Amino acid sequence: MATGRFLVFGSITYADEGEYPVTITIEDQSGVLATLSTTATVVDAPLAALPVTVPAIQGTTFTGIVATFSDANPAAEIGDYAATVIGANQSTGGTIVADPNAAGQFDVIGTIALTALGSFPIAVNIVDRGGASSTVTSTIIVSSLPTASGVSLQAAARVSFITTVATIVDTNPGDRPGDFAATIDWGDGHSTSGLVTLDPSHPGQFLVLGSTTYVQEGTYPVAVELVRSDGYSVSAASTAEVAAAPDAALRPLPGLVHNVRQNGVFSEIVASFQDADLIAGSGDFVATIKWGDGTSSVGTVIASAAGPGLFLVGGTHAFAEAGTFVIRVAIQDVGGADTAMSAFAQVAAVPPVSPPPPVSPPPPVSPPGVRTGHDQIFAVGAGPGGGPRVEVFDAATGAKRFDFFAYDSSLRGGVSVATGDVNGDGVEDVITGAGEGGGANIKVFDGATGDLIASWFAYDPSFRGGVWVSAGDLDGDGVNEIVTGPGVGGGPVVEIWKLSGNSPAQVRSFLAYEPDFRGGVTVACGLEADGRPVVVVGAGPGGGPRVRTFDALTFSVLADVFAFNPDFTGGVYVASGDVLGTGLGTQVLVGPGPGGGPRLRVLDLDGSSRADTFASIDTLRDGLTVATLDRTGESSAVLIGAGQGAFQGELIEGSLGMLSHVGFFEAGFEGGVFVG
Repeated sequence: MATGRFLVFGSITYADEGEYPVTITIEDQSGVLATLSTTATVVDAPLAALPVTVPAIQGTTFTGIVATFSDANPAAEIGDYAATVIGANQSTGGTIVADPNAAGQFDVIGTIALTALGSFPIAVNIVDRGGASSTVTSTIIVSSLPTASGVSLQAAARVSFITTVATIVDTNPGDRPGDFAATIDWGDGHSTSGLVTLDPSHPGQFLVLGSTTYVQEGTYPVAVELVRSDGYSVSAASTAEVAAAPDAALRPLPGLVHNVRQNGVFSEIVASFQDADLIAGSGDFVATIKWGDGTSSVGTVIASAAGPGLFLVGGTHAFAEAGTFVIRVAIQDVGGADTAMSAFAQVAAVPPVSPPPPVSPPPPVSPPGVRTGHDQIFAVGAGPGGGPRVEVFDAATGAKRFDFFAYDSSLRGGVSVATGDVNGDGVEDVITGAGEGGGANIKVFDGATGDLIASWFAYDPSFRGGVWVSAGDLDGDGVNEIVTGPGVGGGPVVEIWKLSGNSPAQVRSFLAYEPDFRGGVTVACGLEADGRPVVVVGAGPGGGPRVRTFDALTFSVLADVFAFNPDFTGGVYVASGDVLGTGLGTQVLVGPGPGGGPRLRVLDLDGSSRADTFASIDTLRDGLTVATLDRTGESSAVLIGAGQGAFQGELIEGSLGMLSHVGFFEAGFEGGVFVG
């Protein structure tokens, strides 16, 4: 630098291009001033443009992004720019928009009509009003849109298959099966992914394969949606004609022997069978029963609670003649399979009417509490939550005779109990039924020693819903039969068993409710005024407080009533005894199931109401189990228990009059009790 000469430096940022006057003032220490002027020429900030590659479809007008760019001027606006798009023998103006995904960046939108297939250059020239410009060459790849066609499918219900569901015609030489994603809606409520493959018979075509299993026969619309890797999609509509499933084999199960009274209405399970098709329903079958006496009727097929594929056949009939009859049951599956099985009916003649016996003088009056006849007892079993413990008491003194665990102590479903002389030794025995989770295991214990007499399963051993028990002399031979009802989940089949030594035999069965009811059935035994036996049943949870009484010889319905509000769905417990001391047969006692208060209803066998009371604190909602104790020359006593809770039991004597609290098990036990 020459001596005495200086340079002046300054810094500024101009917002826009143009010519700007610049004045420079210089002052030294002596105050001498110097001023000079010059001009600043500001050029436009540069643009930086980038090309893009875009797909398009032949025969359409493409509108989309053909280039992107940015401006070094941070104050730039959309209106500062103009764009020209040249390609496919066309020149059009482009539209500038701000890129929504990148600040300070802009997109050029172009519109081009496409008539030919191939890859074409698109020149995009962007000009800033300040003079800056940029040109890039983008690429547009023009292809044809594939077409998809539906097909007609043939399938069979319950048979898995894989087949072609659509075809694709694609004239783009670069397309491959992997360029497509396929989704198939089968028209039955579910969808799957499809597989796209080359059609070996037709170059330029693809096949869409799919696999499914239809449950029911019928015609189904099949919708196929295809999405290509460039985002374009096509669809096809197919139709599936699904035939009935090829029928699985039916297998008859062993027949039953039924003991029937002449002219009595016979209503029981007469046969059972198994279908290899495990999703078959009872509506798939038609049952025809030939009763062996020249008559026939349509049977009722119900699904067995024992497991899938197992079915029972019920029927109703009255035999006019005594004798042995072969009952033949034919089963026809809607799919074509059939089977047949046999059962036997031993029809006993109606005995002649005997003259009434001479009137005997009344027996001497026994001291209060003393019972005559059978050595009588009563039993209580632990409710749900407690182990399967049973306590046995002397009915006359109330003293506990013995206690035991009826089943494995780990079971916590409770244990139902009943008492009655089932082996003819003059001593009442204890009958137990396993609670929920323990199967339908029936056990009989000697009432004098507590020794196990017999053990068996009333229903299929795989059924885990438990079983309810009762006892009564239903055939007039002086020895009690055992009556069973299934727990929750079982069909409404009531069975009657008789013990010979330690060998049980099922002698009768009938349907207590509609075949599809699965709430379980509580049971009791009673007597009409003329001494004719009856069976009382109560619906379990889900069936409402419905009580029915049946003639134990003909199974004709004597009464069908709701003991409580029909909206209550906790089920009911039932018992029967002459609790009013009428001497004219027994009454029906009803207590509500879990969720109900301790309300006790007493009904006549025809369903008419005789008494309605709260047997305990009316705010409790633990349910009320019921039983009766016969008193010689007196009304039967009522034994009640709570389904659960601190309250355990009460004994009500003398036509529902005197009440005394009875405690069972250890203090503090709140599992509830079943009484019998």
